[in-house]
Amino acid sequence: MLPPGGVFDAAGTEYVGWPISILPFVDSNPFYNQINFSVPWDQQQNPAVFRWHLNGFFTIPGCKPVADESGFGLCHYAGNKNLLFPNSSVSFLNLTDGTGQTLLADEIFADFIPYAKPGNWRDPANGLQIMSQSFGRPTNDGALMLMGDGRVVWLSKEIDPTVFRDLGTPDGGEQIPKNAIPDASQEQ
Repeated sequence: MLPPGGVFDAAGTEYVGWPISILPFVDSNPFYNQINFSVPWDQQQNPAVFRWHLNGFFTIPGCKPVADESGFGLCHYAGNKNLLFPNSSVSFLNLTDGTGQTLLADEIFADFIPYAKPGNWRDPANGLQIMSQSFGRPTNDGALMLMGDGRVVWLSKEIDPTVFRDLGTPDGGEQIPKNAIPDASQEQ
């Protein structure tokens, strides 16, 4: 299963975003174990925890800012809104287009939010390097993408917008051109 894009209660109260759910899988158990999951992310029991910036784990190297005006660490990555959405529980079995042809998360260049805050997802249909709610890196030349099979691939901003949008659907049945994204045999 993929983590929920964000955990919300029935009234819409925000608890945690998907970056928090992956902490145990990136050797951050001590940090994860300090989180009070029974209260919203920005309540008194959690702010000190979320002001720790995880040594830049959620920051693109050399990219600013690393924290918001309240000191909360910002995330320079966003999830695919077709997979990581409010209270989602998407299984890898739902990625019928193939894990190697489905975008999970990507670098972003604007509109950063705290990594603990739910709502950190974007629509791949917004393209790559097109608008502030697009995916892309601050260098404006493309972005590193995390694919469903765990690979991280570089996609140039010159990618066909239709192909990029199609990479964002888990089960659309689109045919991704063979050379549109590097496959495992092309990686070093």
